[in-house]
Amino acid sequence: MIMSEYLLFLQGFLKDPKRVGNILPSSPLLADKIVQSVQWHNVNAVAELGAGTGAITRLMTSQLKNSTKVLLFERNKKMREHLKAIYPECIFHSNASYLLKKLNQEGIRELDCIICGLPFFNFSSEMRDKILHQIVKSLNLNQAEF
Repeated sequence: MIMSEYLLFLQGFLKDPKRVGNILPSSPLLADKIVQSVQWHNVNAVAELGAGTGAITRLMTSQLKNSTKVLLFERNKKMREHLKAIYPECIFHSNASYLLKKLNQEGIRELDCIICGLPFFNFSSEMRDKILHQIVKSLNLNQAEF
């Protein structure tokens, strides 16, 4: 990760700590562990909620099939624009609380994987419940491994 991405993340945190939720992006070690836990050859559609500056996105996209649809959700406009410049092949949205609506708009019936970096601790219980409900409804639970 380059220094400008750290600064972009820090700037987002200082501007709105409840939405960004952390002072630094996910560490390379954490990102690697998350990405290694997924069987990417089975993933046809994935969403990353709270993509930030792309710590996980960077590793995830290197594992995907060319045909995999990738939806990246990031509320912070500067971080979202940064990601758009690096990953123009991905589909971008700002608000994960509209996950089902955005899947429908994109013609995606279900997701095989969701990676979530949202700061749930900072959300109201209603917002947490709304997002979690949509996560469960959007997943291909026939494919899921528990």
